[in-house]
Amino acid sequence: MSVAPIHDIQREEVTKYTDQVKSTAGVFSMIQESFVFDFATYQGIDDNDLQTLMSRVTDNDLKNLLKRSGLVGDKGARYSDHNVPSETGFKKVFLTFRKVNGKYDIVYCSAIQTRQVNWGRIGAAMGIGVVAGGAVAGAALLVPGVNVGVAAALAVGAAGGAVVGGAGAGAAAIIQKRDISNVVMGYIGRELSDRNLLRLV
Repeated sequence: MSVAPIHDIQREEVTKYTDQVKSTAGVFSMIQESFVFDFATYQGIDDNDLQTLMSRVTDNDLKNLLKRSGLVGDKGARYSDHNVPSETGFKKVFLTFRKVNGKYDIVYCSAIQTRQVNWGRIGAAMGIGVVAGGAVAGAALLVPGVNVGVAAALAVGAAGGAVVGGAGAGAAAIIQKRDISNVVMGYIGRELSDRNLLRLV
């Protein structure tokens, strides 16, 4: 499998997605029962320490994220996510750091889907699925075992109209992957917030 791209993310985005998951009844528990969340946090480290930590990490996605992320500036946050071929579905890894007294406090974590998720139900609860003034239809984001046919489910409650055909279908699939990624980011944010670690973002 090719290496998943690394993305920067701002604190405002993380807190926005976290607040959406917190404020929508049932969404956190629906995701929590289908994902395994794992995290580690360290205080007072520098780039040399980060290299040491990287050598101890066994998760290849987390290792790649740490390898491609230097501790530069006062703070930062990065993530990578992808579908998991031949397995249940979706995986996201996240790293955030903040400079404190010349060293860095960091937290890195992973959220790995282990059971099927009703993304259509989550999308309807959060109002996801409206694109270009119409309902997303006819294009499923093919995440194995997760959401085949999710496009139609996400259209529940959306305005009339449909994105169909070659170019439209491709755009719809991209938007759906982004929405799933954002919801999982909100789930990670909630897990960190419950542990008083969201302050590091």
